[in-house]
Amino acid sequence: MSGLILIAVGAALICFALPWFELKRTQKEERTQGQLDKLWTISDNALKAKKTTKAEKALLTILKFDERNAAAYNRLGILYAKNKQFNEALQCFEIAESLDYSVNTLHNIGLVYLEVGDFAKGAIALRQALQIEETVPRLLVLAKAEEKMENYKTTAEIYERAWELSKKPDILPKLLTIYEKLDDTEAKRRIMTRIRTAEKAALEAKRKKPIVGKPLAKKRRL
Repeated sequence: MSGLILIAVGAALICFALPWFELKRTQKEERTQGQLDKLWTISDNALKAKKTTKAEKALLTILKFDERNAAAYNRLGILYAKNKQFNEALQCFEIAESLDYSVNTLHNIGLVYLEVGDFAKGAIALRQALQIEETVPRLLVLAKAEEKMENYKTTAEIYERAWELSKKPDILPKLLTIYEKLDDTEAKRRIMTRIRTAEKAALEAKRKKPIVGKPLAKKRRL
């Protein structure tokens, strides 16, 4: 009989204790999240004010609370890259990439590798980013990396793709330079035709643009 009583008491204690522990856990999580939000605000404000040491300290504190916070590693990597601390930036970006495979992190890794002169690794990271999201600026950066490695045929292909997507006239002189390096007469002729067409279109657009004159001054009443 006493055994049954003890079991009943124990069950009752568990029933009351579980909600209490759950409440305490929720309160702790809310306090932690509040502290993290505050640290993110401190970091953002410090970066805007160019107080990099304060921003770095806030981000490192976030990582003490949450060592798997990919966003904090990525932001810290950007901070280090701006300070020319490229080794530290790469470490942060690579950790961020291992935690959260994202296009922005891959792009940042590519940019840092280009900064330190490792164009091969930079090109690999940029190509991985392009597989996720193809953008003209990313293509142009990749073309720069390939050109540095003297892969001119690949560079031309990338510029052609960027032109196809954007039709931006400033891509054409870059393409022309690459085809000159390849000594591709037919391609150079084709690009020159595009350049002349783009120049003609720009002049035509300029002619059609309405001339907005200054408003006439109101006559003063005597």
